[in-house]
Amino acid sequence: MIKDRGSLKWTSMMLPEHVKHLREWEQEDRDAAEDHEWDEQLLEEMNQQILLAMEEASQVEIMCRAGALTSKRVRGRIHYYDPCRRMLRMVHEAGGRQDVYLQTILAITHL
Repeated sequence: MIKDRGSLKWTSMMLPEHVKHLREWEQEDRDAAEDHEWDEQLLEEMNQQILLAMEEASQVEIMCRAGALTSKRVRGRIHYYDPCRRMLRMVHEAGGRQDVYLQTILAITHL
């Protein structure tokens, strides 16, 4: 296997201004992914879905951010909500537990 320096080998052929703009562009993408602002109506709808799922102990699937540009799905029942840490404790069918922070939630669906 050839060991390659990836994009580093091409930066020497670019103007410093271009490299600076590319780095700024990447940073803006990271910031946009982290600082997602929610619509009030969507927040209220998600809140109602969480409350309903906790009340009925129904199974839900939550899509949440795993990184700057990646997401993951978590399936299970919402065990409780911790208002201090702003997180949901999920319990999987196999008995495993997972914490999901509210600021990472993208969508909630009932199964």
